[in-house]
Amino acid sequence: MSLAGLADQHFNARRLLTATTGARLSRLWSRSVDPDDIFRSWRATIPEAVEVVAEGQERAASDGQNYMDAALMQAGMGPAGVAVNPVGFSGFTYPTRNAPPRPLEESLEFPAFTALDGRRRGASSSRSMASGLDSLVTIGGSSVADAGRAADGAIAAADQRITGYVRQVEANACSRCIILAGRRYRSSEGFSRHPNCLCEHVPIISGQGSPPIQDSYELFNDLSEADQDRIFTKDGAQAIRDGADIYQVVNARRGMSTTAGGSLITESGAGHRRGRARGYAQRQMDRHGISGPRMMPEEIYKRANGNQRLIREQLERYGYIVPDARRSGVEGDPDPQYRRDSDGGINPQLSGWYGAAASRPSYGMNDYL
Repeated sequence: MSLAGLADQHFNARRLLTATTGARLSRLWSRSVDPDDIFRSWRATIPEAVEVVAEGQERAASDGQNYMDAALMQAGMGPAGVAVNPVGFSGFTYPTRNAPPRPLEESLEFPAFTALDGRRRGASSSRSMASGLDSLVTIGGSSVADAGRAADGAIAAADQRITGYVRQVEANACSRCIILAGRRYRSSEGFSRHPNCLCEHVPIISGQGSPPIQDSYELFNDLSEADQDRIFTKDGAQAIRDGADIYQVVNARRGMSTTAGGSLITESGAGHRRGRARGYAQRQMDRHGISGPRMMPEEIYKRANGNQRLIREQLERYGYIVPDARRSGVEGDPDPQYRRDSDGGINPQLSGWYGAAASRPSYGMNDYL
């Protein structure tokens, strides 16, 4: 089986594990939680819920070992030189930022608080219970996926034959993950993710070159127009279809805000530092004499009122249309954020909505191996 086939099989196994964990937790919640005594009834069930999630985490870590072994053997090498201890990846939830891991027992209390908060805010009993269940399934599934990714990353960091990895995303991923498709990481780096994220590692093996690279625009174009609108917002997706750079459109939402007059603006890519423009968008705005805030695509479309010439002009003036941004590895790209290396991988420290690649939490290697 090819490396691409192994990666797809690994993704499907992890998705099945997260779905199975979520289904088991759903049954526990429905069977055990008393809507009139939410916290006490759920608290008595948490030990069983911990066992369910920990089991999923261990299986995900074991699958990570099998995946990395198979990838190395597919390249004509022996299996990974290290063996992970699946138990070392279970029993806690993984932080999404620089925060310490939290025991599962503590994290699994949150669904009860979510349900109680709904009741406090006046939601119906059924709606409050549903919000608690949604929180539970998200925590459980994300913890399982994170454990699998941590196992993949631990092996990549410990085996010198794996020199890095490429981020692979699911076809129907969120916009912020789609723009990270194909991003290359060093083997010692972990990547940021969100709850329910199923992005995975595809290892770069010494002497083998880069694995198959996903392209953000191809993923976008493979979506139906309805899915494009759902994932990227209606006006954001339309801007991309009208020629705007997918990275500029998605990253603009990081600094989005609404003015007192109701206009949608963004700080992303705009502003000056020590008298110099902070990004490509601000340089474009300076060239066109724009001194006000950077408008969001939604605001541009609203003000243009269907005038296609004006839409195109404003998308260019506010730095959403980037010349040659859709061509990989070309000379003269206006911003190094958009350059790919010779193998097609996006430069890790310069790409993506998260900025510099995030470090994996500093757990001791002995906890994993």
